[in-house]
Amino acid sequence: MRRQNCSLPTHRNMQYKIWSTYPPTLSRTPNGYMKVYGGTVTKLIAGKMEIPTDTALPMSTTLAQFEWQRPVSKPFQPHVRTVEGSKGKTYTIKSTPSGKWECSCSGYTFRRTCKHIKGV
Repeated sequence: MRRQNCSLPTHRNMQYKIWSTYPPTLSRTPNGYMKVYGGTVTKLIAGKMEIPTDTALPMSTTLAQFEWQRPVSKPFQPHVRTVEGSKGKTYTIKSTPSGKWECSCSGYTFRRTCKHIKGV
């Protein structure tokens, strides 16, 4: 088995910052390096340099070298539109977090679809 090259400095004082959904864990690879896991890893910084999240780390890497940050998600902001119905009444159409649209007309209330949404 070919040994993967680790391009990171191997000194024990290297500090890492990780943004992931769960606290980081380390696992030894068959190639003799360490990999970091933590659910969905969105960002990994070694020292002052951002590195790919799947980078093989030196074997001397320990969890004490990691500072864990949970990623901040932005709150959902719905898209809101107003449309005019066929009889001149104004209806509000807005998006939901699942990506669907809702309408304030009575047709949508009964059928969960309407011509106002189809027109968007």
